[in-house]
Amino acid sequence: MKGSDRRHGIVLAGVFLGLGLMGASPSQAEDEFEVGPGAFAVVELFTSEGCSSCPPADEVLESLVDQAQRAGLPIYSLSFHVDYWNRLGWTDPFSSPIFSQRQRTYGDRLEGGVYTPQAVVNGVEGFVGSDRTTLDRVLRDQLNRARRGDLRAQYERAEDQLVVDFEWSEFRKRDELFLAIVRSASTVSVPRGENAGRTLTHANVVVGWKAVEMTANQGSFGVDLPKDWSPASGEVICFVQNVGGGEIRGAARVQPRKPSD
Repeated sequence: MKGSDRRHGIVLAGVFLGLGLMGASPSQAEDEFEVGPGAFAVVELFTSEGCSSCPPADEVLESLVDQAQRAGLPIYSLSFHVDYWNRLGWTDPFSSPIFSQRQRTYGDRLEGGVYTPQAVVNGVEGFVGSDRTTLDRVLRDQLNRARRGDLRAQYERAEDQLVVDFEWSEFRKRDELFLAIVRSASTVSVPRGENAGRTLTHANVVVGWKAVEMTANQGSFGVDLPKDWSPASGEVICFVQNVGGGEIRGAARVQPRKPSD
């Protein structure tokens, strides 16, 4: 995204931020969700510590993570920190050009282009990440949809890697498996940039990432462990996405393999 286009997107995000938060805080916007058979929601937030409009979206995601955990909802929240804000005074320690490219891929598919904060649900619905009202509406729609397919995955640690075994019951051509290692909670004091002087908190930050081209309905692969990550500090989430249309077709939390397995 060119600089002028990015700035335009940032301005739009700021406008929608005010609209999205009018009359409703994240806690006030929480709602009960009815979950259809096999339904789930993968929520991807594209954010940056260099973006002054992003902290409210981070708070919305944190609220959603808490709500999903308390209610046992099949919602998989992922915070992707993009790198195109880094040139404006602060290098986000969680940022990656890989995450920026993933967002650009969505920008080519979905209306609205690329901006921060941007949320994408199940690969098919994109909107301003701080807009909890729209998020709840989209979640109600996606969680009400009955879905076929069963994705299962387990991991075991092998030195500085996780070795992951997976099985996907509804394999199709152009299905791709994505695996995210997330840190449940992170706090960063930002000395420069648009959020200078602020202490920011993040939920479910993606700190490890792997894309696996699927050639069958099951397989095994390794992924490098992030520094200082442990199961106590986060979790491992995987999902199957059709790289043609972009729809996420299955999702699961990757469980550690039991000694008896």
